[in-house]
Amino acid sequence: MLSEAALDRHDVAIEARGDRLAAQVARLCRFWKEMGMRGLDCPAPEPRPQPG
Repeated sequence: MLSEAALDRHDVAIEARGDRLAAQVARLCRFWKEMGMRGLDCPAPEPRPQPG
């Protein structure tokens, strides 16, 4: 049996992977839209954190 902490870490890892994949798909969408592909509705890029 797994501990509650291990299950929580697993859930966080799965969510993080989903977030990374969604960001990658959004970047590819914007790339192809910039290359001239028509009919795409891409999400806006996430703002980058400012240093400092």
